[in-house]
Amino acid sequence: MYLSLFDACFKLHQNPFESKIVGFMEKFNDLFVLICAYLAYLFTDLVPNPEDQYMIGWLYDGTVGLMVVINVGVMILGVIQTVKDFFKR
Repeated sequence: MYLSLFDACFKLHQNPFESKIVGFMEKFNDLFVLICAYLAYLFTDLVPNPEDQYMIGWLYDGTVGLMVVINVGVMILGVIQTVKDFFKR
């Protein structure tokens, strides 16, 4: 978790990417990985109530689902942009 935090801080501070969209997606994915890593601790005995753990599980599923949907959407938009550029030439 600390390595992921260090990596996210480095990418947020230095912005070492050629493309703006690639930089955004890398930062977005790193931050979501940190959120999901933190949520895993909430499935331990830190939250004693099983109903609360169940609700946290739905939050975890929603977080992972949102990350997947956004990544797939960006990939589809990238393909559409590439096809548009191909037909413009």
